[in-house]
Order: sequence, then structure tokens, then C-alpha cells
Amino acid sequence: MIIIYCDFQRTQQVEVNEFTRVANQIQDYIPLRQFLRRALDDEDNNYTVYVQSRILALWLDDLRDYGLQIVCWQEIDLREQFLQKFGFSLPSELNEIAIQNLQLLNLLTPDYTTINDPSGWLLGQTVDPIWQVTQLYPGHLADLSAWVVRANQVPISLIPLVRARLQQWIQVDNRYQIFLQCAGQDSWRQAGEKLLLRWTLQFYPSSFHIRYKLDTIPLENCSLHSRLCCDLLKKYDNDLKQFWGSWLTTKPTSAQVLEAVKWMSGIIDIELITFEQWAQQNPQSLTMKLVDNFREKFSLLPQIGTVLRRIESLVSSPLPEIPNDSWSIDKWLNWATDEYMPYFGWVIRNHQPRDFQIELANRFADWMVHNYPKFLFSSNPPIITSQLSRVQQLLDSQEADVVLWFIIDGLTWWQGKRLANIFTEVGMGVTEIRPTLSALPSVTSISKRAIVQGYLDRTITTQPISQILRNRFETTQNNIYVSTQYQEIEAAINSLTNSSKPTILTLLYNALDEQNHHSSGFTDDESVDGHLKLIASLANKSFQQCLQRGLKIVGLVISDHGSTLLPAECPVIKLPNFALEFNDDVLEDEVINNRKSSYQGTRSCAINNTLSQNELSNLAQDWYYLASDLYNLPQDFLIPKSYAAVNRRPGGWTHGGATPEETIVSYIELQPTPVQIISPVVKIEGNFKHNQVSTLRVLVENLNSVPLRKVRLEISNAPVNTIWSDVPAFSKSSLEEINVLTASHNGLKQIVEWFINCEAVGKRWQFSGQIEVAIRRFQVNSVDELFDDL
Repeated sequence: MIIIYCDFQRTQQVEVNEFTRVANQIQDYIPLRQFLRRALDDEDNNYTVYVQSRILALWLDDLRDYGLQIVCWQEIDLREQFLQKFGFSLPSELNEIAIQNLQLLNLLTPDYTTINDPSGWLLGQTVDPIWQVTQLYPGHLADLSAWVVRANQVPISLIPLVRARLQQWIQVDNRYQIFLQCAGQDSWRQAGEKLLLRWTLQFYPSSFHIRYKLDTIPLENCSLHSRLCCDLLKKYDNDLKQFWGSWLTTKPTSAQVLEAVKWMSGIIDIELITFEQWAQQNPQSLTMKLVDNFREKFSLLPQIGTVLRRIESLVSSPLPEIPNDSWSIDKWLNWATDEYMPYFGWVIRNHQPRDFQIELANRFADWMVHNYPKFLFSSNPPIITSQLSRVQQLLDSQEADVVLWFIIDGLTWWQGKRLANIFTEVGMGVTEIRPTLSALPSVTSISKRAIVQGYLDRTITTQPISQILRNRFETTQNNIYVSTQYQEIEAAINSLTNSSKPTILTLLYNALDEQNHHSSGFTDDESVDGHLKLIASLANKSFQQCLQRGLKIVGLVISDHGSTLLPAECPVIKLPNFALEFNDDVLEDEVINNRKSSYQGTRSCAINNTLSQNELSNLAQDWYYLASDLYNLPQDFLIPKSYAAVNRRPGGWTHGGATPEETIVSYIELQPTPVQIISPVVKIEGNFKHNQVSTLRVLVENLNSVPLRKVRLEISNAPVNTIWSDVPAFSKSSLEEINVLTASHNGLKQIVEWFINCEAVGKRWQFSGQIEVAIRRFQVNSVDELFDDL
């Protein structure tokens, strides 16, 4: 028997042998006839012929006269094969050549039995799933435009299906007409670019010629494709530079800048550069309102954080309140961190006169030195020694299997706040950040020893800090790892298992302090960020590895001291004859790149002899005297008052004194997951009155496990905000009275809207809500009640 297959599209892969032949050209005719003659004479074997030429098939037409038992003809119908495989007919726009070229028969069979939209399914399989959409969703036009810009050419055979799909979409949204108005796929790409640019430049004035050309293009939200939009604008980089450069030459006012920020796309570097240039040229006109608008506009740009910090540093800081000796400890610390530190940073960054800043720092230093001995014996001392007890508490209470403890030398308050923000940015949760005081004097060998021992020690030791910490825990059931190298902490984390004993992993990080000592600018630049991001990365990796092993982990951060930058014309006082320049490297076993710190001098000096009353009196003008018995120190110390240098002025940042920036550091606690702050509850007691001002009593209840700070409550109808400095965790604020305006209608109740701004875990939070408050009326009848809602 002979089977002749007509395979004119050459779809079959045939292996030729003595019983199988393929004929696809005229030259094959005679050999094929000879092959068929032999096959007709051979009744014992079956033969197969694939004819791939229509002419050859016509010349063999005489063989159709043989019966089907001898010669069987079969047409290879790709459309039929498609129907057999997929269960639906191929769209009429596609012929067998398209089936072959697109290899449609090689597509995977769909996992559903019925295809309701064959054209859409084919486009989804062969072009992109975006063409399979039948129910348009918000943003589909933007997604289509982005695809058109990025995609390769659509196969010619599919163009009819694509155009038909566009027609379907146009019936729902006429904006898709932009693609049918084009001739050719290159024009489709241009249309997609225009739609993306239309969104990017939507707020630009029509005076910008590129924006003017896009007026007829439909507007669609393309924010999900901002990176692509930015790339498309690169070809117009010179136009944008010229536009914003010309704008800068007009010397715009703050109001004009605010308007220009509204024009900006928020995704283009030149816009970012323009605003920063204006801010640098006009720092006196820069306001936080402008910065906040700018922050919101450029939230999509990854580099916005760094640029914003530079711009914010130019904003004039409000003058801090002059402190009062009668303040509580919390009041002093809140004042120092909320008012003084921002002002100090602004003064240093912008090279402002330091007279008022120095006066404020001197008042703090006087308070600090005078009250410090009392702190040592208080039940809850606001000093760095308290963190060790928290480490032990976490392990003893089984709140944590692992405590990751960062003791960062020289981490200032503002660097600690930045570190907390970085922790949050990478997905960790800061459960607490609060100011705490270093030891006095604010030097490493005293303060860091106090951290790891949990108290100030009057004994003299030459043991390195790491050994002191190991000794502190040698009698406990805890593992203790201490290192100055973060790689060793990573290795220790990798060695932990879910059966490990409670573990303390301590990194003594000194590289940041070393850098501060050699820096002459404000210490919040990208190089500082590099240190902080390294610490955050180690914390995040450690958290993830412990979670994978089923271990509970908590992180703690503390510093031994901050630092300050002495004024260029600071007084330089000589070391008294009976004093010794204090070498702060005695107990310092930390190394930077396998070398000892090159900075050893501080603003403090030691005294080995007992001083007479006359000598003490002579010191009082320039020095604070820290008696060893009163300040719990291994020897007596002197620290200079105000911003005096000892013997010589250091070139970079220094420490050892009692100013806020030298002695206030960050106490940070963090967990592996972000902290979510839930809305506080606002409660209002009292009634509105008609035709007169009423008094309401308000309080805020904090349902969170962390305190809310700087709580500001704004209530509609109340001309003055209500402010609480702190609302502790799981607590209620004090009850405050506020005056509200007369009721706005004649009903029984008034809807009061409230708004809260506060700080928690180092971030700003905003909440809002509504409360019904009764309206007090002297006479009410049923007729009145009918009109309550009018």
C-alpha cells in the first residue's frame, strides 16, 4: 500500500529510507515515479511519499485512479490539525503559512476546555498577554503604551488580529484610537512614547515646546512606568536643561518655586538639580512647606533621600527655647533633641554665627555636670549604663533567643536617628529610639566600659573592652560573642542553631568615630551613610538568618559618646601643671582596617593628685572638676567648659566635654518586622451650645506598645490646637479643656472632625476621625427634632 501525503507547507519532519520518500522540486519527479513503480509491484510492504510541491502533486494525479487499498491520498491540513488539538477553529485572518511561521501547533494546550476569545488567546500566546485583555482595567492604556515602546515587531500575519483587538477596545475607550490612527508599527511606538511623555510632562506649562506638541495626546496615569518615562526623556535632556536654566535666571520667589514644583514630573534628574540649585542660592527663602512639597513630588526617585537631607540642612531652624534649670530630665532631653540639635546642625552646616548656640550648649553643660551625680543613683537612670540590663532582661524573660548588640563608637544623636530610618527603609521595625546620656567625661574608655559593665567603675583596669564584656557574662548560661569585625559576627550568626543557648552577639564598631575625628563638615553625608548602611545590612541579614532557624532575635544600638566641632576661633587653654593629657586609647581594643586608631586626644584630662581648695577655685572659671568619688570614676578628671580646646584645637570632630552633642546619644531597639502604629483614640466630653463658645474636655488614649511623642490634636471648631509632649504606651493623656465655637446647626448632635500629628519610633504619623458631640438646647420639642438634619 502507498500513502501519499500532500504537505505543501512542509510541516513534517521526515526521515527518508527505502520505504519513505520526500519530493519537493521538479527534479524529483522521475526518481519519484521510479520509486512508486517499485512500490506498486511490491505487495508485501507499505510505502510513504510526502509531496511538498503542488506541481508534482498535479503530475501524480493519475495515481488517484487506483483504489484506496492501493494508493491512499491524504491532505495535511494545518487548520484541521489546529482544530483537533485546541478544540476551536483558527481565526480566518490566519492562513497555513501563518500557522507554520508562528509555530501555532507547538503552543501548549490551554488548561481550560473552552476558548471564548480565540483571537485574544492567540495574541496572548504569541505576542503578549496584554493583548488578551477583554475587560479594560485602570492603567491598561499605560501598560500597552509601555509594551509598544519596549516590544519587538509584531509578526505581520498577526497585524489584522491586533487591529481588530484595538477596534474592540475603542468601543469602550476612544483613547485607544491613537494607535489605529498610526500607519505601521514604528508609528505605534511613537504613539506609545507620546502617551507616556504626555503623563510625564502633564503639568508643564505650554510654553515648553515639547509639552505643547502633546496637547492632543490622551492623558493616562503612567506612574507604574516612571523609569521608562525617564528614559524616554533623555533624548530631550538639552531641552529640559535649557528650560529650567532659563527659569532659574528669572530669580523666582518662594511662591514661584512652589508653583514650579507643581509643574515638575518628579522623576527627572534635572528637576531635582534645579530645585537644589535654587535652594543653595536662596537659603533664606527656603521653607519646610517647600521641602515637604518637594519630598512628595519626588517620592519615586531613589536618590531623593540624600538630596532632601542636603536641602533640609539649608532650611533655617527655629531658635530653641532658652532652657530652665527647673526642667525635668525628660524636658531637658526632649529640648536638646527636638530643638537644640536641629538648630546646632543648621548652624554648623551653613556656617552661621555660633554665639547663641554656644550659650545654649553652656546652659546644658552646667545642668549636666551639676545633676549627673544624682543620675548615677536614680532608679531609672537616663544614662547609657541601662542598656546592659535590657540585654539580660530580653534573654532571662525568653523574649529573645539572640540579642544583636551594636556598640557604635562616636554615633551622634543625628546619626542615630538616620540609622533608625535606614533600619526602617530595609524593612526592620524600630520599637524604640530615645535620647540617653553618655558617661562623664564623654570618652571611650570611661563610657564604653560603663556600657558593657552596666555601671561606672572606680577601679583602674587595663583589660580591653571585649574582655570586660565577656567577663560580665561568664557566670551566666548565655553564649557571648564579641568582635570588632562585622565578618566575625556574620560567621557567629551562621553557626547558630535552634538548640543554641541564649546568645549575645556584640559588634564593637569604631570606624565611624575614626571618620568623625577627621571630618571638618557636618557628619551626615554619604560617607557616614556608608557606615550606617553596613550596620543595617548586618542587622537585616542576622535577623533573617535567625528567623529561618526559628530563633527569636532583638537588636539593640548604643553609643559611648557623641562629638562636636569646635569653633574655628575657639579658646585654647593650657593643661594645668598637675593634670595629664588623657590618652583615650588605653582600653580601646578596636581596630580600623587592622590598625589602631590614629586619634587618641580628647577634651578631657586626668588628675592623679589631690587638689587643694585654692587649686579648685582657680580651675572653676575654665574647667569642670569631676571628683572620682562623686562621679564614680577611677581618677579625678577635668573637662573644659564651653568649647575650649586643650593645648591645641583638633582639625575634626572631638569629644570629652559636656555639650549636648557630645553627651546625648541614641538608645535604639529594633525587631525583624516593621512596627505599625495604630490610631490613638480621641475622647471628647461636654456639649456644644447655641450662640456661645463652649468648653469641651479632650484626651487621647494610646493603644500602642510604644509612646507617642509631640502629640498635636486639631479639632474642627476649635481655634487652638491641643498639645501633649508624650502619651505613654497603653496610657491616656491628661484631660485638657478646649474652647470651641458655637454649634453650626440647630440639630441634636454635631460631627466633630479631629486630626492628630505625632511621632513614634522615630517617624511622623498622622491620623484623623470623627466624633458625634451633643448640642445642648434649653427647650426641645418634637417639631425641632424633625429638622435636626437640616
